[in-house]
Amino acid sequence: SANPDLWGPFWIATTLIFAMAVTGNLSSYYAYTGPAGGWTYNFNQLTLAGSVIYSYVTLLPLLLWAALRYYEAQKRLVDIICIYGYTLGVFVPVSIL
Repeated sequence: SANPDLWGPFWIATTLIFAMAVTGNLSSYYAYTGPAGGWTYNFNQLTLAGSVIYSYVTLLPLLLWAALRYYEAQKRLVDIICIYGYTLGVFVPVSIL
């Protein structure tokens, strides 16, 4: 279509970020063997996951778009961002495993 949907890639990336942070903290909680009540959550995992995923969704499509422009292929940046964003959907259930 003339107007690609950018909400899907945004929400898929955001869901993946929170799924990665939650499962990372859950695995840390289940692996904790110290005194009772001594485990604390780690918000750094959320920040790291957000940085990695949002960088992947924006920088890789930008590099691919630049390469396509160099080779004179006619593809819009928005279309490439949509494609990369929707491909993250497969990683949401995988991050829970």
